[in-house]
Amino acid sequence: MRFGVIPDNADARMTAARPVLLEFSTGWCGSCQTVDAVIRAWAEQEGRYFDVVRIDAEAYPAVTKIHHVYSVPTLILFQSGVECWRHSGVLTVRELREALRPYSTGKQKS
Repeated sequence: MRFGVIPDNADARMTAARPVLLEFSTGWCGSCQTVDAVIRAWAEQEGRYFDVVRIDAEAYPAVTKIHHVYSVPTLILFQSGVECWRHSGVLTVRELREALRPYSTGKQKS
């Protein structure tokens, strides 16, 4: 897994075949810190097929608005430029693993 920060090349990443997980958060959000820890724990075992791009929702309000993010934390998975999955709020490592596993082989969930 590769981590990145918006906005440098997020658009190019989102249209690539490799799945991209956008993580919308803010620095003051306690739930965002929890989700960040969940993503890091998940990445140790499952993240090799994904890129993760963190987006500070306050620093990049236009990007946040384009993606229709109205609360943080919000996670959005893109594969080949298509939104495949979205979750707002806290989740566990197990929940994240189960949600993203169908995309870890490069095959889009049907």
